[in-house]
Amino acid sequence: MAFELERFHAGDHAYFAELVAAYSPRLVPYVRRYATGDADVGDLLQDLWLRAFAKRHTFDGRGSLLGWLLMVARTVGMTAVRKRAREPDLDDLHDTIAHEDTSDVLSHDALRDAVLDLPERQRDVVLLRLVEGLSTAETARRLQCAEGTVKATLYQATRNLRAALKETVR
Repeated sequence: MAFELERFHAGDHAYFAELVAAYSPRLVPYVRRYATGDADVGDLLQDLWLRAFAKRHTFDGRGSLLGWLLMVARTVGMTAVRKRAREPDLDDLHDTIAHEDTSDVLSHDALRDAVLDLPERQRDVVLLRLVEGLSTAETARRLQCAEGTVKATLYQATRNLRAALKETVR
């Protein structure tokens, strides 16, 4: 199937149905990285295609459609991870962030807000490593970066969280 940018930008529903059929099998393994189970894969794939349709005008045709769809998939996947993190079990994160010299308890809301206020890359690493409990290797794979980058980013994120939460310790 030859890609037709004009039909893509026009939002031709029949053409999008062809694209869904042609590209979904190649996108499923990537989307699965962000899913909590098999049922979630279908939901994320549907969200990916809805976002791709809504943002179709941002694809200029210079790169590959698959590459662009993978970027959309990452956005959709990380959005799902962030949504799950809005009400996470933050006990492990609290232990990582808490100062060793205090027994004070951080507010759940303050900790959640501080995580969500981090720069995107730091927030993604914190959510995947500390909230989702993924290994450094798995986090690096999902974020498509080196393991050393994950470690350095996590170090910087915990420093930023400690600084942001310093005033909120009760």
